[in-house]
Parts: sequence; structure tokens; C-alpha cells
Amino acid sequence: LEQRAIIYGDLSKLYLEQNGRIEPGAILNLHSGPIYVDQAAKIGALSLVEGPCYIGKNTMIDGAKIRPNCSFGTNCRIGGEVEASIFQGFSNKHHEGFLGHSYIGEWVNLGALTTNSDLRNDYDSVKVTIGQKAIDTGITKFGCLIGDHTKTAIGTLINTGAVIGIFANLFEPGLSPKVIPSFSWGRKKRWQVEAALRTAQVVMARRNVVLTKNYEKLIRHLYQQQSFEQ
Repeated sequence: LEQRAIIYGDLSKLYLEQNGRIEPGAILNLHSGPIYVDQAAKIGALSLVEGPCYIGKNTMIDGAKIRPNCSFGTNCRIGGEVEASIFQGFSNKHHEGFLGHSYIGEWVNLGALTTNSDLRNDYDSVKVTIGQKAIDTGITKFGCLIGDHTKTAIGTLINTGAVIGIFANLFEPGLSPKVIPSFSWGRKKRWQVEAALRTAQVVMARRNVVLTKNYEKLIRHLYQQQSFEQ
């Protein structure tokens, strides 16, 4: 028998750009909204994608379970379960683990089994801390905000409503703090800017992107502006 993807709903809601690929065994559900597969993007075998969903150029959905209301920028690698979340370009969640109701910046790498909470145990509205101010979101489902170039280790558990800065490294056991400053190295140390820049250069080169002098200047400026309290 010929192997094909399984598609539910109105095919006019499926947009497949040039060189976009949907592998046999993938399941697409258009009943909940449209699905847009951009140029050279791929939905791999055994993936489930529910619309509405945007899959950016050169992004790979690799055996993932994609719930409604997701958007993935260019050159992402996505596995596990993702719900109602936005990924900017060049970010990875390639392994098992859940991410929901969250915003992920560029060049983020979420280690295997990284999972976030997007619902409080008491079902109360989620509060997030911006600067020194706690803000009530007024909604019951709010996951996390993760800045550019942040990395998590395997098995990382991210708190409900966590706000994580840029160039942060999460690798300690247990539930994360609600606020993680930029350039954190675990909970007590700071990632030195020279080491951070070296890592960024290596990571970006893997996707054929050059860390420019202006980009480096911006990172150094943000490092100098970032206060860090142990």
C-alpha cells in the first residue's frame, strides 16, 4: 500500500510552500485551524500537527506533538509536545518534554526532557515578575518567557510564569526560580561574557550564521547593563 500523510479537514487550509515536505505517517488536523509549511520546512513521520500553526523556513518538526496555536520561526528543530507557543528562529526543542503557553527567543536550546509548567496547582491566574514588579496576567495558563541564547540541561523543570533572560544556563535539579537573570550560570554564578560569545559563535556557525561585530558589541553592552545578584 502507498504510504501517505493523514490529513483531517479542509485541504484548502493547508499551505505548502516550495520544497516544503510532509512525510508519510505524519498526521495533520486542519479542523482546528490552518497549517502553513514554509519553504524547505519538514513535518517528519509520526508527527502530529494541529492548526492553527506556522512552520518557518527550514524548520523540522521531528516526531513531535504540536497542539493548536503554535508558531515556529526559521531553522528550528522541534520534538516532544508543544502547545500554544511561539519560537523565534534558530531555536531547538528537539527531544521529549512539554512546553506550553510560552515565548522562546532565538538561538535557545532546550535539553532533552526539559518541561515547563503552564498551570498553577490551584488554578489561580499566573503572575510574572518584570523588573521588581509582579504582574497578574489574569489568565490561568501562562508558561515561560525565555530570552535569546539561553540553554537548559536535560531534565530541566521550568516554573509557571518563569521569566528567563538572555544567555542564561539552567542545569540544576528541582523546579526553577520564577526569575532567572541574563547571563546566569546556574543559580549562583555568572556566565562570563567572553565564554558566552565563544559559545554563541560556535552555535551560530552550525547554522551558517556569522556573529558580526555589531552583534558582539550589542551583547557586550547588554552584559555591562545587566546587574547580577547572587
